[in-house]
Amino acid sequence: MYMQVAFVTRFPLQVTPVIGRLMTNDALTPNASEVNAVFDMPLAAFLEDVPSHTHKDADWQGIKYRLHYFQYNNFLVWGLTAAMLIQVAQHAFARPTGFLELTLGSRPYHQLFFNGERLLWQDPQTT
Repeated sequence: MYMQVAFVTRFPLQVTPVIGRLMTNDALTPNASEVNAVFDMPLAAFLEDVPSHTHKDADWQGIKYRLHYFQYNNFLVWGLTAAMLIQVAQHAFARPTGFLELTLGSRPYHQLFFNGERLLWQDPQTT
């Protein structure tokens, strides 16, 4: 599954999620400088309002955003990775989250862009 949605970080780095299905993970060799661990987690977990999901509202250069944290076994999925997986889960299951995804005055990561100097919001009507 390919989502035509790019997520921009404050570093600035643009990430486009591409989802595939692997029949085995024997051939996976993650880049140790980029990946802490490879593990399985149900995609539906990113839609559920459960105690293992928490969030923190933040502000960076006047941009309000909500950081989501999902604890699964001994693993923590948070920040941009969690935001991308929330969007992927909503797309895959065609349903919204069971929790408030955004805070008042914030927008999703995929509505950010870097203009060469700073992060700005895109007008969703023009994207």
